Amino acid sequence: MQEQAQRLQNLINALKTNQLRLSKKIGVPYSQTNSIFHGKAGFSSGYIKKLSLKFPEVNTHWLLTGSGEMFISSERNEIDGLVGERDAPYKKSINPLQISPYDKDDELRKTLGNNLLGLVITWEMKKYQLFEIIMPGVAKQSISNYLSGTSQVPLYALIRLERITGIAIIEWITREIKSGELPPEPTPGITKQDYLIRELRALLDRVGA
Repeated sequence: MQEQAQRLQNLINALKTNQLRLSKKIGVPYSQTNSIFHGKAGFSSGYIKKLSLKFPEVNTHWLLTGSGEMFISSERNEIDGLVGERDAPYKKSINPLQISPYDKDDELRKTLGNNLLGLVITWEMKKYQLFEIIMPGVAKQSISNYLSGTSQVPLYALIRLERITGIAIIEWITREIKSGELPPEPTPGITKQDYLIRELRALLDRVGA
């Protein structure tokens, strides 16, 4: 969280503003910005969404991970894509110009859950197999909560989801992602077969084979 705090401090300086004005501008409580600023909390998906809506030039992937530059331009966006890896095969804008705004976190969670279900279908996986990729060791009850939108997927898992699909976090939580936009399998180097093999090995271990 300290690294995210430092990046927020750098961003505030670059925008020539302060915590209070930034909070008012993006519509979040000052206490939330202050907690992130001092390393007491990390960015929430709602905070990132509101910041992206007001400051589309800010590279939210950089803000979350430190990868890439602080600001992006439309020209660079088309070249670099959203994940900051030039050789990634599936890329979209990190800050899309047209997104559907939501006022409530539960709507963001439901949108994310529906998109994750669509990904499960596209990749022809079981639900737990998808979450084993983005959240190894997650409990099955938690998976049900994430897919139904009753619980928020942790930020680190959303970052992982962005990296293996090439679709920005902001897209996952604010709009319906069509099946044709999804990559045919996880990237880079993570395939459905890898996890099926691991499940088979685990089964053999349980039966003592």
